[in-house]
Amino acid sequence: MKTGLFSDTHYCDKEILEQNRKPRRALECAKTAASEFKRNGVEKVICLGDMIHLDGGIAESVRHLQIISDVFRSEGFDCYICLGNHDNEVLSHEDYRRISGFKIAPCKIETERSRLLMLDASYTPDSKPYPQGELDWTVSFVPDEQLGWLDRELNTHKDCYIFIHQNIDTNVEERHIVSNADEINSVIAAHKNVAHVYQGHYHYGARSIINSVPYTTLRAMCIGEENNYMIIDV
Repeated sequence: MKTGLFSDTHYCDKEILEQNRKPRRALECAKTAASEFKRNGVEKVICLGDMIHLDGGIAESVRHLQIISDVFRSEGFDCYICLGNHDNEVLSHEDYRRISGFKIAPCKIETERSRLLMLDASYTPDSKPYPQGELDWTVSFVPDEQLGWLDRELNTHKDCYIFIHQNIDTNVEERHIVSNADEINSVIAAHKNVAHVYQGHYHYGARSIINSVPYTTLRAMCIGEENNYMIIDV
């Protein structure tokens, strides 16, 4: 099953945002990625978070979400997202799901030989969900209940792939790392069938090997002059 991945479009109606993010260009990159996904026979699309950027108020940001989510839904893809900190500033999980049409982590995709597991680290270390509005992007956490779900889902003969917005790769800049990343990585290491971990959030991208498992952080679609997306075959 071919799956298209992209991350961190930060879409809003601005040419340039802070840190040289280019949200208007990211929308065009998303359109190109969707066309390439279609041409290559992609069935599922997973966004690794921060699909939108709060700008111009909630109503305007909702409009931006409708525009960019439709880029992928209009092609008929089955779409998923691991919500990022900027997504959570705009909408609740339920409203995001309703407006975008994307299925929201924690959730999974099951195939005959693979299991794709999407985590949600949009919590504070006391296991409280991110509040809407302004939040501390450097704080993220995967609650115990979700860790238990991950452990149970990894108990399978199938190859498993893990997706998350914030980083459990502990080699990237510390501000981007989930507070209990070591605990999550211990759960992963206890199983020998994790084929790959994919993340967003750290815009420059990264690759690591942790406990013999490859970790890939996708470059943000809103930075650079290239188009940053990926197609994986699971």
